[in-house]
Amino acid sequence: HFPKVLLPMIYELSVLSQKLFLIIDFHLYFMFLTAREIGIRLAVGARARDVMRQFLTEAVLLSVLGGALGIATGYWLAPLLTKFFEFPTLISNSSVIMAFTVSAIIGIVFGFFPALKAANLDPIDALRYE
Repeated sequence: HFPKVLLPMIYELSVLSQKLFLIIDFHLYFMFLTAREIGIRLAVGARARDVMRQFLTEAVLLSVLGGALGIATGYWLAPLLTKFFEFPTLISNSSVIMAFTVSAIIGIVFGFFPALKAANLDPIDALRYE
């Protein structure tokens, strides 16, 4: 009985960690794609906190959008699970709010490092990126 409980938990943890690192990788890749734009913004007087705010806003919006798509998929799949597999499902308001909140927190936490890295770019070096 123990492996039946432990194996799904290990699987879920590995999937969660892959998703979280994918978020960081995506934002770091996006930072390198927009390094020239960041360099221009910093060169004409944008403050580091402005660049950081931009990246954190993008991270939170992407995470919340992903959370909203996940919630919508859950609303769509729940009746199908009940109908075809006779698996009772219940979607409570608290679970939806918690999913939405976790999505936003993940966006903030895992968007912070790429935002900090983008804000600390040297304008001259950032302008050299192609």
